[in-house]
Amino acid sequence: VTATVTNPNYTGSASQTFIISKATPAITWPAPAAISYGTAISAAQLNASTSVAGAFVYTPGAGANLAAGLRTLQAVFTPSDTGNYNTVTASVPLQVTTTARPIALLAPPDLTYDGNAKAYAVSQNAYVSAGANHALVLKADGTVVAWGRNNSGQTNVPAGLGGVVQVSAGSDHSVAVRSNGTLVGWGSNSYAQCTGPTVIPVVTKPDGSLLTPVDLIGNATAAAAGGRMTAVLRADGTVTVLGDVRYSNAVNVPVGLAGVTAVAAGEHHVVALKADGTVVAWGDNPNQNYGQAVVPAGLSGVVAIAAGFAHTLALKSDGTVVAWGNNGQGQCNVPASLNGVVAITAGSASSYALKADGTAVGWPGVSANVGGLAALSVGGQHAVAIKTDGSVVGWGSILNNSGSDSFNAASLVPSPLTGAGNFAYSYSYAGRAGTTYAATSTAPTNAGYYTVTVTSTDPNFSGSKTVDFTIAKAAPVLASLPDAAIITEGQALSAATLVGGNTSVPGSFAFTAPSYVPAAGAGTQSITFTPANAVNYQTITTTVTVQVQGAGAATPTITTLPSASSITFGQKLGSSTLNGGSASVPGTFVFSSRFSSPNPGPASQSVTFIPADIANYKAVTLSVPVTVYDGIVNPLNIALIPPPSLSYDGKDKWFWASKAQFLSMGLYHWTAVKSDGTVDARGTTNDRGQTTVPVGLGSVAAIEAGGDMTLALRTDGTVIAWGDNSYGAASVPVGLTGVVAVSTGGYHSLALRADGTVRAWGDNSSGATSVPAGLINVVAVAAGTRHSLALKSDGTVVSWGYQNAVPSNLTGVIAISAGQDNSLALKADGTVVAWGDDGDGKSTVPEGLSKVVGISAGRYHSVALKADGSVVAWGKQCVFDPKGPEINLVPSSLSGVVAVSAGYDETSALLSNG
Repeated sequence: VTATVTNPNYTGSASQTFIISKATPAITWPAPAAISYGTAISAAQLNASTSVAGAFVYTPGAGANLAAGLRTLQAVFTPSDTGNYNTVTASVPLQVTTTARPIALLAPPDLTYDGNAKAYAVSQNAYVSAGANHALVLKADGTVVAWGRNNSGQTNVPAGLGGVVQVSAGSDHSVAVRSNGTLVGWGSNSYAQCTGPTVIPVVTKPDGSLLTPVDLIGNATAAAAGGRMTAVLRADGTVTVLGDVRYSNAVNVPVGLAGVTAVAAGEHHVVALKADGTVVAWGDNPNQNYGQAVVPAGLSGVVAIAAGFAHTLALKSDGTVVAWGNNGQGQCNVPASLNGVVAITAGSASSYALKADGTAVGWPGVSANVGGLAALSVGGQHAVAIKTDGSVVGWGSILNNSGSDSFNAASLVPSPLTGAGNFAYSYSYAGRAGTTYAATSTAPTNAGYYTVTVTSTDPNFSGSKTVDFTIAKAAPVLASLPDAAIITEGQALSAATLVGGNTSVPGSFAFTAPSYVPAAGAGTQSITFTPANAVNYQTITTTVTVQVQGAGAATPTITTLPSASSITFGQKLGSSTLNGGSASVPGTFVFSSRFSSPNPGPASQSVTFIPADIANYKAVTLSVPVTVYDGIVNPLNIALIPPPSLSYDGKDKWFWASKAQFLSMGLYHWTAVKSDGTVDARGTTNDRGQTTVPVGLGSVAAIEAGGDMTLALRTDGTVIAWGDNSYGAASVPVGLTGVVAVSTGGYHSLALRADGTVRAWGDNSSGATSVPAGLINVVAVAAGTRHSLALKSDGTVVSWGYQNAVPSNLTGVIAISAGQDNSLALKADGTVVAWGDDGDGKSTVPEGLSKVVGISAGRYHSVALKADGSVVAWGKQCVFDPKGPEINLVPSSLSGVVAVSAGYDETSALLSNG
């Protein structure tokens, strides 16, 4: 500014420079109240203000979901008059609290002592749901992924949807329960299944979902989307059903229904599980009623429910399943042998059960062919599952939007889709009610009274659940009762020694009232079996017959001796049958010590004649001859290998017993049968329990390792499996007996029975378990990765599955082996034939190879054992390669070998010295 004198008599001026600064608007922004995780940022928090015109830009912006913890909201205010006002930045703290996630626990399938730990697990069933033709998966970050048919918008997940704790897919709509108890629904609302008839008019929220009554009340803990309705479980244990009574009367919840812990919805009916383990169901189909809402009388002990289109499933605490309703496709025909179930799901016309080992059983005629499952849901003609690694798989078919065509459900699963389920929890087990068990994360094994507390360790979610449970004592099996020694009238029961008895566990028998003095004659007396391990096994009371000889009893005359049938060494005398024999009075001949096992050879054994009138006639002891034959090794232990040439050459023609069944290689482990019938298993890893030999395995005749699992054939002809069961290869069929040989490729397993037939189980995606109809007279089996072989008694080979073309005119075969898509056959003349995949040269038999007595096919290589105890190998890295490892290079000093086994990329050999 300049000031100038204007008086004509004066001159002069002065100047001064100054600045008028922009004003800084005052921002008013009260610190917002705390919000819970899953609540999107909105105007309730983004509410800064000022007296100057302008605009605010917030970071994070509206709709954002913040992780739990103390967060900072920032606002940048830009004035409209930027010439006179400054841009201003302000911030406020926002506390985002954790939210409670409902926790549903899966109990172990059997809470009776069996030597295994009884571990609980958090159910992931809330995190996956299959609708009629679409699927939903809840990820660990609380967001939802949807795919499949979208004719009604059922896969259009609302923008910004987060904080979800459960999802459910219906016929053509979807619902999600959020951690704050609100329900979000999208898709078809033609029958008010997303909104309920109480909200008029229908209100669409900014995120595209529909306003529901539960939004207004906010206390939902679970929801089940059905045909044209949605059943909502509230925090107080009551149920609300959204829908239109004109379509289904299932919207009319039974008056007074309370104490509900789970809900399920079908097309026209709703099922509720109460806290006391009983089930309530209601609703029907106006056109046809199948009884899906008629709960079987007396049903109790239920721990989970599922509703299909028109049928219902209930899972009981003992791991068994009950089904009722429409059975037009066999969806209610629960497999008789089904047990060990931890979760169930029902679809349009099928049912599935998830077992504790991560495998699934479906009926009618459906199979998952996958393992390692954590949760499973079945819809119309498809199913979707979360695996334990957080990946998602699907199978079956899904209709397109127009319904004119269908797609392979597996191909529609978004890829890659990981991080499903797998929320973080900690487990704490402790003893209760007199059971001593210090708090630990390790599940208990012994019988007793326990509690488990599961707590969310996810930083965004809180919540815990405590369950009391009891591991019941197991009931010993009394295969045979002991014999009571004969006593004389006037003696107490304690004088009647109890001898023998065969029980499943060690223990002792004793009279329940040992001081009791019984009258003369034969009478029933109470005895008690007390197990040595009384902590884990029940005490059992039963009865035996006690013979009390009269004080003045006369001695009967034995007129002819009975004859005894011969037995085999190791059998008890009781296995012999006494035939004939007579006396002057009626009575019975019995071995005096029927539980003893006599040595081989002919020998006299004590027999007692017990008169029918023991009160007046004495028991008489005599001797009869019994022949005990030498023990014979069980035939399933012996496989004979002929000499490499049966043509005269002046040399002895020695046959020898193969020991191939005593050694086997898996993926990264090996197993061997020792001379005492026990098993040794070792490896570089035990992540699937493949080297953990089951306690009490018993005497083993043959062993087979494949992949990360092991099969053991016991000398009694039964089969035991352990290790990885992702593909069902370790799920030995219930009741399988009479087995003489086994084989496994890791994905499937085979058993050869004594009658020459074959049983197969496990993955059948390549047809490896589809045993050809009418296959008989089999003497050996071999399971590859994706195919199976059977050697018949006529020396021919049958193959099925992948790479199943057997060379024409292949005859005279005495041994077979199956690898990864390749096969080997050993002929009686000591030569080897190979076919199938030859990518690594594993099917190219070395020229001139002869005098072979054993073969084994691995993944990348093949091995032959020669009559002189030397080994020949071919295929990948079976000759020295200076550029690579010497994985399968046969050691130059190797000799005296009696069995070989080829594994993944290694070979093991059993030497003659053991």
